[in-house]
Amino acid sequence: MKNIKHIGRIAVIAMSIPMMSMAAESDREKAARLNDEGVKMMQAQDYKGAIERFKEALDASPACVSAARNVGKLLIMGMKYQEAAEILEKTLKVVPDDSGCLVQMAQVSAILGDTGRSIKCIEKVADADDKSILRGLTALLLKQGSFKEAAVASEISVAKEPMCPEAWFNRGLVADAVKNVEIAGQSYERAVSLNPKYADAWVNLGNLHKREKNDSDALICYEKAYEAKKYSLSAYNLGKELVTSRKDVSRGLNLLNEAAEGDGVAAQQARALINRMTELLEARKRGAK
Repeated sequence: MKNIKHIGRIAVIAMSIPMMSMAAESDREKAARLNDEGVKMMQAQDYKGAIERFKEALDASPACVSAARNVGKLLIMGMKYQEAAEILEKTLKVVPDDSGCLVQMAQVSAILGDTGRSIKCIEKVADADDKSILRGLTALLLKQGSFKEAAVASEISVAKEPMCPEAWFNRGLVADAVKNVEIAGQSYERAVSLNPKYADAWVNLGNLHKREKNDSDALICYEKAYEAKKYSLSAYNLGKELVTSRKDVSRGLNLLNEAAEGDGVAAQQARALINRMTELLEARKRGAK
């Protein structure tokens, strides 16, 4: 009789195991469904509704990293940094190595002034060994003005990828932002030594020389940038330098016209400079009369 009862208890326990697994699976499915609904709301720009759906998804399954990333993105967009940090922290306790959540946590921690936590997240992203994500994080931190954290990310990035031009370029951008001329110059030079066709790095190196009054070196860099890639930025910088410093108005104006045909800030600057030159020329003509 005792054996029968014992066997019965074993059977009940054995039956409960798959039932628990089924319940867990059901929670994950519910979370996935709610996340999908949230994505549709986000695409329809119903951000408030989307945030609620993503939170419901995380209530169903805290391990739903997609929902955590999505709600984190929206909360960061809405500048609700503390709320984003609290939600991301809960998910990272369950899934501590998710790169997407770590990137967002690094961002919000830096904004909230928690440099220590931000750096820990940066280091975990680096440990995950996804080098492109680490480079992207450096750029994100720099863009939001978190220079100290961006500097840490850029140093780790070049240590991880010493032969990556983009990693050195990012390091140069960070140093440029905090007016560290020496480090910025070294970084841009390293970037173009690894990739001589890196036009943006040549332009930035030229701008650095220009600010330091090294006009000859600036011109060389602008020429290199234009040789590497003929686009609005390289054409504008070279054209402007030729017109303003080298008095090569003919070639400079041709390059400015080329730059003006493109899009973006450099094209706008080229058009503005052409207009100023035209106005000056017309004023001189009127004065001569």
